[in-house]
Amino acid sequence: MGLHATTKQTLTWLAAWPWLSSAQLAILLDQAGETVQRRLCRAVEQGEAQALVQFRPALPNETLYALTDAGIVQLARAVGVQPRALARRYDLSPQTSYAVLNDQDHVYRVRSLILGLVQLARQRGDQVTTGRTWPQVPFKRGSRNRTFGADAYVVYQHGTGCYPFFLLYDRDGQPLEVLRNQVGLYLRYRESGDYPGSYYHFPALVAILTDQDRLVELRLRALALGQRWNMLAPRLILTTRAELEGTGQQPGLAGPIWRAGQAYDAASGIRLLQALHEAPVAQYRFQIPTPSLKAPQRELGERDFRPVHVLGVPVSARLQDRQRLKDLYRAINDTKAKPAPGVAVWEEYVALLNAALTPATQAVLDLVSRFGYLSAAHIALVQGSSES
Repeated sequence: MGLHATTKQTLTWLAAWPWLSSAQLAILLDQAGETVQRRLCRAVEQGEAQALVQFRPALPNETLYALTDAGIVQLARAVGVQPRALARRYDLSPQTSYAVLNDQDHVYRVRSLILGLVQLARQRGDQVTTGRTWPQVPFKRGSRNRTFGADAYVVYQHGTGCYPFFLLYDRDGQPLEVLRNQVGLYLRYRESGDYPGSYYHFPALVAILTDQDRLVELRLRALALGQRWNMLAPRLILTTRAELEGTGQQPGLAGPIWRAGQAYDAASGIRLLQALHEAPVAQYRFQIPTPSLKAPQRELGERDFRPVHVLGVPVSARLQDRQRLKDLYRAINDTKAKPAPGVAVWEEYVALLNAALTPATQAVLDLVSRFGYLSAAHIALVQGSSES
């Protein structure tokens, strides 16, 4: 028996956007929050999803959800591809999962903008299409392989036209040089010819900066690169986080807060759809190059959908292990327990230590336990890694 369509949609979004809240998923699916919450709880009970309470103080106190290895297998079965092919398609890995969690403040801002655009489009009878978190686009520049990365890739469809754009969202404390390099790669990608659509309908670059000074400097950088490389003027659309996030209950997304073209010198900005360049829907490809879900060359059987080890132990379980580790460590110190009378406690302590630590940390501790006092330089020399 196949997956229900709504369950398949739910698992697909958890693959594309790991660590979604039920409120965010309800907007994406255009369904009642209670219905989505029940479906997510059922997925957690069946082992297809994992749940983790939001731990960033500045963000809403919500439970976040992501796929598990069992969820990958279930979704792959519904789509009709092998689980590892599905994992490659959505870049599902422990590294991506932890990266999203560790950068949750930034991810929340990016997703809030896209969700606001989704809600705005529905009110107007339009449509928004978006892809996975942090799309990476490989392209060739001469004989060199390059990669342009953005925070999101979005297509706004209005009537017979569509408005594609890459999104860059400035981080607090991020060096401006990082954004300059991304703008440079964006221009190189446009000139490479590797984009699957028309050159003249190449997606715009929408950037949200932390302040007005960075906005002006990034715009001048883009213009200078375009002139140096003898390119068409870059289609760069800019605003600041204060303008986007600080206007009433609804973000200023639909307001005249955007700077592009002649609007840079105007007293006020223009609206986003005015700034974006329209491309005909009939001639436009919605997806940027990503590992495709090609139909398998043979009919898949049950052997192809055996359990896989892609994401590994759920994050919530790892965090629980670490918390138990801290509690055990505190209990041992408080009672001054020795290894002899508390062998079981110490064995559990060591087991949890091995489960909670990364392989790299385990290797460092192993060296220290065998050779005693070692400096960072000594450990780096033995492991062949950097001292940092």
